[in-house]
Amino acid sequence: MDIDALPKVKKPTKAEQVAIDAEQAEMAKRFPASGRQFNRAKAVLTELNAIPREDWGQRQFNSYVDALVEMGEFDVAYELTRDKKYKQIWDAINGKTKLCKCKDYESIELDKNNQPVTVRHSRLFVRSEVWNVRTGAMANIIMCNVCGRVTL
Repeated sequence: MDIDALPKVKKPTKAEQVAIDAEQAEMAKRFPASGRQFNRAKAVLTELNAIPREDWGQRQFNSYVDALVEMGEFDVAYELTRDKKYKQIWDAINGKTKLCKCKDYESIELDKNNQPVTVRHSRLFVRSEVWNVRTGAMANIIMCNVCGRVTL
């Protein structure tokens, strides 16, 4: 099987289409009004689920995981890949991680008069922006530069 080949699309019956539309309408309530990302991710998942997993190439597997992440299914992405970043994001979304107590960075810089001034630099940065299935909105994943803890 060619790993770049697209799967054959099966046209659903009217009854199947009604069920699909109801499922998509329910899931779309959690996504932005445009729904473009949702529609693409849903299409990828639907088409790849029609192909037996043993026939997937690495490209299909990566597309499947990307679609899961796009829909906010970080727990399933972690189960499939065992990639620690998905577990950290899932724990942050579910409130299992709290903000760490690390101290901000401090440096001494010279001001305009060449006098030393202490400047504080935040240890926190936005690692990524992800879809939060709990709130139905985009959320910033914040990471600490010191300890590496991830939180929402």
